[in-house]
Amino acid sequence: MRERTRLEASLDEIDSFERELADNLELLELAESEDDADVAGEAEGALKKLQARTARAELQTLLSGEADANDCYLEVHAGAGGTEAQDWAEMLLRMYSRWAEAHGHTVEWLEESAGEEAGLKSATVKIIGHNAYGWLKTESGVHRLVRISPYDSSSRRHTSFASAWVYPVIDDEIEIEIEDKDLRVDTYRASGAGGHAGQLSPFALIQEIREWFNGPLFLSGAIAKGDSILAAQAMGADGGYAGSAFIATQEANADARYKQMIADSGASEVVYSDLFTGVWGNYLKASIEAQGMDPNNLERSDPSNMNFGADREKPKSWKEIWGAGQGIGAVKDVRPAAEVVERMATEYAAARKRLFDQTA
Repeated sequence: MRERTRLEASLDEIDSFERELADNLELLELAESEDDADVAGEAEGALKKLQARTARAELQTLLSGEADANDCYLEVHAGAGGTEAQDWAEMLLRMYSRWAEAHGHTVEWLEESAGEEAGLKSATVKIIGHNAYGWLKTESGVHRLVRISPYDSSSRRHTSFASAWVYPVIDDEIEIEIEDKDLRVDTYRASGAGGHAGQLSPFALIQEIREWFNGPLFLSGAIAKGDSILAAQAMGADGGYAGSAFIATQEANADARYKQMIADSGASEVVYSDLFTGVWGNYLKASIEAQGMDPNNLERSDPSNMNFGADREKPKSWKEIWGAGQGIGAVKDVRPAAEVVERMATEYAAARKRLFDQTA
């Protein structure tokens, strides 16, 4: 039905072009026969406007993509540069909004995150109108602005960046099949080997990632209970990623001693060191002691002297010295992975209810 309406509108527009052309040509011919310069000028002006409208209509015929005729979502995100970038993001969004309104489209504000001093950190709007996506889709990307900063007391020149991303509004009735090869998974971590090792607080990490990335985000590090997954969501992540908790499962392809050591240990039995690989990571204290080393007096690594190919006698991290995150206190024994998942789901539901009861 919507497609039929669009076709009818296009045909009506063509009919109106033909009528206006005929009327103005007739008016121009009449003016010339009467030697009326004012009427002739009026007719010529109308023909020039008609020419511009037909040129635009001709250009619209190139917007023949599958989703070009749809409404669209427009996201604008400030890049690096603080207030400068946030001000540039607001300027971009204002430009797009005014363009849309000038072309008869409707702008619907969905989300906005204000800048710290001025401008916007991010914003999302819905632009409603025929061919909205077709016209705006080429605006997707990073936009740069170079100017004398009004926020710099020294009047220095600044370069600011902001990104704009345009997505079509898709009919909910359309069936969309997404294959595995079409997916891209990005993993961000604070530092070190795995989510359980790093000196950057997960609060700071999630906060800064969410300033520029609105896609799927899963937090790792000490995630071993359903409560932790709920906490990760409260911070802004979409969920939690548990690693060490699933090493101590019957299905895991790990040494049985490794599994039992995780079940027998807690956060205080985890040592933070860069000795074994040159990269900071968390390791089980008992596995270090089993190799005849003092976990409380480990040396710092010297990456320039490391030769993993030649030094075959040195214990290798993840082989003889085992790593684990600080959340292993929640692991009490080695059990099937399905039971671990069930336990986490139960804990998650209980944590949600407890939080709801406290805030009700």
